[in-house]
Amino acid sequence: MKYEDASIDLQVCSWAFKAGRCFFRSRYVRTEAFMAEQEAGRMLFRGAFSVGNPSGGRFFNPLDLRIKSIANTNVVHWGGRTLALHEVMTPKTLGPTSAPSGKAALSSASHARLCREDDGSRRLIGSTFAEGLTKGTLTFLEYGEDLQVLFKTTAELPGAGFGFFHDMLVTDHYYIALENPMRLDLSKMATQYALGRACLAECLKYDPAKRTKIHLIPRPGRSGCHCAAGKAGKRVTLETEPLFCFHHVNAFEEPGSERVMMDCLAMSGGVDFGADFGNLSAEFFQRALWRTALTRLTLDPAGGRVGVSRIAEQQSMEMPSLAPACSGRPYRYAYVTSSRFVGPRGWGPPQVMYPFVNTPTVFVSLFCFTDAVPARRQGADESAIGSSGRLERWSPGRDSFAQEAIFVPRTGRGDSSDDKGNDVDDRRSEDEGWLLAPVFRSASMTTDLVILDAADVAAGPVATIHLPHHIPIGKSLKTLPYSNWHP
Repeated sequence: MKYEDASIDLQVCSWAFKAGRCFFRSRYVRTEAFMAEQEAGRMLFRGAFSVGNPSGGRFFNPLDLRIKSIANTNVVHWGGRTLALHEVMTPKTLGPTSAPSGKAALSSASHARLCREDDGSRRLIGSTFAEGLTKGTLTFLEYGEDLQVLFKTTAELPGAGFGFFHDMLVTDHYYIALENPMRLDLSKMATQYALGRACLAECLKYDPAKRTKIHLIPRPGRSGCHCAAGKAGKRVTLETEPLFCFHHVNAFEEPGSERVMMDCLAMSGGVDFGADFGNLSAEFFQRALWRTALTRLTLDPAGGRVGVSRIAEQQSMEMPSLAPACSGRPYRYAYVTSSRFVGPRGWGPPQVMYPFVNTPTVFVSLFCFTDAVPARRQGADESAIGSSGRLERWSPGRDSFAQEAIFVPRTGRGDSSDDKGNDVDDRRSEDEGWLLAPVFRSASMTTDLVILDAADVAAGPVATIHLPHHIPIGKSLKTLPYSNWHP
C-alpha cells in the first residue's frame, strides 16, 4: 500500500496478490475536508505548503493559521483495522469497499512503529507532536493487539516548538526523538506570508547556529534497563552538531554497554522548504547543500556525548526500510533509495535501490558507478568501505525512479513469527524476503511495481507488475492480510 506526500490528500494504492495474479486499485481517503472540496469542485482549505487563498479568492486572512485536516502521515494495519494516520487528528479506518472511511478506535498516532515484546506479543507505538511558541509536547501511546492503550507518555520539551519531529524510533527501553535545529522566521511571516506570497512551511528556517538535540525518553513498564536514563526513570537530552533528519533507519541498544546506536538519513546542510521543486535542473542539485547522508549517531546517555559517523557522503539516500523483526534491535541489512550520481557535488532525485550492510561496528558499503558492472570491479568509494561486507545496487534505468520499498519476509524467515505463530528470531535469515517498490517510468508516464529478492537486489526484479498509468510519487508501503483487500 502506498500514499502521497506533503500537504495533499492521501491516495491509497492497493496491489492484491493471489494465485500468481495481481489486482490493483486506488482510492483517496474520505476525510471531511476531502469530501467538502469534492462537493465544491475546488480547493477550500489551506495546507502547510499552500500560498495565499487556496480557493483562488482575493481575500486572504493571515491570522487564520488553521491547516487542512489530511490523513496522509502513515498507513498501518492493527487490531483488525487498516488505518490512515493523521498528524494531530483521529486516524481514519480504511475499508475494502466503496463505503466512506470511518473514524478509528485509535485515538491518535501520526508516526508509528511496530515492536515485538520479549513475551511474543506485539505493540503498535505511535507518537504525536504539538507545537507551541515556547515549547513542544511529544506524546507516545503504546497499543496492544486489540487496540487498547497500554501506556501513555508525555514529554514537554522547552524551546522545541518548531523542532520538526517528523519521525521517531523505539528500542527496548527508549522512545527516541530527534529535534531539528529550526526557528520561526517572523520577518518572513510578516512580509511574505501575511501578504499571501509564501506558505507557512517557508517560514520555518534551518538554523545552523543551533544544536541538534536527541531526546531519549524511557518507556514505561520496562525492567532490567542497563541504561542511565532507565535507571533514573528520567528523560535524557543529548546535543550534537547541527543536522536535519526527515527519516530514521533504526535504533538499538548496544549489548553489554549503555550506548544506543541510532541510524538516520541526515542533511548536514539543513533543509529549505522554499525550494522550487517544480523547476529542477542539474544546477539545482549542484547548488543545494542539503542532500542526505547515511549517518550513525552513537548515543552515550551516561557520558552525555554523541558520536557522529557519516557513511557514503558521496551518495544521496532516502526512504529506508528493513526487516520488520529488526525494528528496535541490532540488525544487519537495510534498504534505501538513492541518487544515480556519485560525487561531492553531483546528486539527484532517488532512482536506484541500494541494500547496505551493517556490521557490529560500522556500516559497510560499496558503490558501483555503472549499472551493468559489479561495483568492486568498476570502482568504489574506499572511504566508505570496511574490511568486509558489500553494497550492491539495482537501477531501473536512466529515466526511471524507484520509490520507497517494503520488505516482505518469506514465511517464517526474517520476521518475528512463522506461519504457525511461533516466535522466530534468526538473524541469519534477516535478508530472506522480498522488496516491493513502485517505479515511475518518466518516458511512458506509467508506474510499475517491481519485486526484488532482498538477498540479491543487484540481480533485478523477479517479477514486475505494469500499470497502464502513473500513480503519484509516494512515501510508504505496508503489507496487509490478503483477506482484507482481495477483489
